[in-house]
Amino acid sequence: MIDAGKTCARFAHSRRSGCHGIRDLPSPARARQQYWTWEPDEPVAMHVHDKDSIEVFFGGQLLPRGNDGHWETKAFQFADARFVPGGRIGSGHAVSGSPRAVVLELK
Repeated sequence: MIDAGKTCARFAHSRRSGCHGIRDLPSPARARQQYWTWEPDEPVAMHVHDKDSIEVFFGGQLLPRGNDGHWETKAFQFADARFVPGGRIGSGHAVSGSPRAVVLELK
C-alpha cells in the first residue's frame, strides 16, 4: 500500500506529481484498485496509462491534456465514471475542489 501522505506515487511505471494520495486498495486477481486525489493547481506530470482502466469520481473539476495535446476542462459529479484505454498519454491538474476517484486498472 502507498502512504496517502506522500506527494508522489507510482503509477503505470512512472512518477506522477500533483496527484496526491494515490494508494492501492485490496484488488481482485484480474484488476488493481487505487484511490486517487488531486490537489488544486498542482500539475500532474505527463504519464502513460499502460492498461485499460475505469475511473469513478467523487466530484471536482480537472483540466486534462490528452493524446492530441488538447486541454479541456471536465467537471465530475459524484459517481461519474469514464473508461481510459491503455496507451493513453495524459497530464493535467485540478482546477476546482480536490477531485477524488477510485480507479480500477484492468490487468
